[in-house]
Amino acid sequence: MKYCDVVIGSMEEAELAEGKGAECNDLLKELVENFYIKYASIILRERFAPEDVDWTAVLYDGVNFIIQKNMIFM
Repeated sequence: MKYCDVVIGSMEEAELAEGKGAECNDLLKELVENFYIKYASIILRERFAPEDVDWTAVLYDGVNFIIQKNMIFM
C-alpha cells in the first residue's frame, strides 16, 4: 500500500489481507509492519440480538493499542 497511511476495516477484511486468521491485536501489528502503514484500525461487532449490538474500535499506531468500546453509530 504505497500511498496509504491509514487502514480501517473489519476482522474479516484484515484476515483476507493477511491471508490467515488471528487475534485482533496480532492482525493489526502485522498490517502495520507488513504494509508499512502508520495506523490500522479494526471495528469489532458483537451481536446479542438484532437490535442489541456492541461496537468496539481498536486502533494500532505501531506502538500503542487504543480501544474504544460501546461506540454508537447513527
